[in-house]
Amino acid sequence: MRKGAKVAVGAGVLASAGLATYLVLRKPAAPPPGLAALYGTVADAQTGAPLAGVLVSLNGETAITDADGYYEFTSVEPETYLLVFTIENYEVVEMTVTLSAGESRELSVALTPIYVPPALATLYGVVVDAETGAPLAGVLVSIDGYAGYTAANGRYEISDIPAGTYSVTFSKEGYEPLVL
Repeated sequence: MRKGAKVAVGAGVLASAGLATYLVLRKPAAPPPGLAALYGTVADAQTGAPLAGVLVSLNGETAITDADGYYEFTSVEPETYLLVFTIENYEVVEMTVTLSAGESRELSVALTPIYVPPALATLYGVVVDAETGAPLAGVLVSIDGYAGYTAANGRYEISDIPAGTYSVTFSKEGYEPLVL
């Protein structure tokens, strides 16, 4: 091994072109006599990126994954457990794991993201002539690629716009455009 090289045990690596990577592997110390240990990493199933903040539950005992997606349980009684991985916006993973006395087992998982559609909004209102107060029909109301026209009563509605902050432009021949 070359001088200065780093070695570790356990996690997955996601490499990109031109990206120098090294893997730091961690393994807990051997469990005390008569007990077991369980450790591993949690990653995003689509990107391979480690997931921090995953709640890992082993029959009521809990651990939270760190920035590297790493978790561990040390000094665990040898028996069969329900192991559960949960974090917001990802599918929950549950599995049964049986640990034996003296065993130190690595168990790494990849969680599948749940698609959360963006919040959508509706922009609506009434456009009137500033001098007369009369409703204006045919005013073009545009907002970042979304547009609509006012009806005869001056009302407009543009639906299914991703929630956010926008500039809205009102324009009609014979009037100065207004940007809000």
